[in-house]
Amino acid sequence: RLTYKTPEGAIRYLLLAFTQNNEASDGFDYGYDAINKEDTLPSDLNWSIDDKNYVIQGVGKFNIDKEYPLNMLVGEKGTVEIALTELENFDSDIDVFVYDALYKTYTKLNAVDYFNNLEADTYNDRFFITFKNNDDTLDIAALNNDSLSIFQNNSKSELTIINPKLISISEISLFDILGKEIFTSEKLEPKTDYYFSTKNLSNGVYIAKIQLENSVLISKKVIVNNN
Repeated sequence: RLTYKTPEGAIRYLLLAFTQNNEASDGFDYGYDAINKEDTLPSDLNWSIDDKNYVIQGVGKFNIDKEYPLNMLVGEKGTVEIALTELENFDSDIDVFVYDALYKTYTKLNAVDYFNNLEADTYNDRFFITFKNNDDTLDIAALNNDSLSIFQNNSKSELTIINPKLISISEISLFDILGKEIFTSEKLEPKTDYYFSTKNLSNGVYIAKIQLENSVLISKKVIVNNN
């Protein structure tokens, strides 16, 4: 089960279902696939089956080598989010990735949600759901966990970003839980660490967003406690 959050704040729910005995296929299967009849929405995300939009896709037995294309519609410029909300009826958890064919990046949804700041447009043949990272480079989840650390240091009242590999960052922003921008820092020089004071903020949950120069957006929730 996946969710897609649009720049307008709407949520689209998607389901990909595997059939143990290959009762369904990657094409259209009556009784297994549900077409999207809401074709007037300004922003949306769908499974792409024979160039049509579906919100439920039934396929054959799970195959780690398969990839499933998505059709994305962005009605206004802004941040989109794709999240893995649930895995059901697997003997053991599987890895689920969003593959961005334009930048050739893999985001492991089991670890982090996929975020990107996109222009208003139709994005077909760019985003795919896959089950393994076919690239030798780090996926975005690994990047976030191993090469770029984001955390709130409440003992010093600082939002801290540790960047030991000097990954190119174009922008760092902090938002409150309602989406109000607290601050944005742009034109950042490559550094191994960045510190931003949070001592004047109210206690609560905030969203730190880091825009990389390859247009990938990494987001993490942080908790500010200035007591």
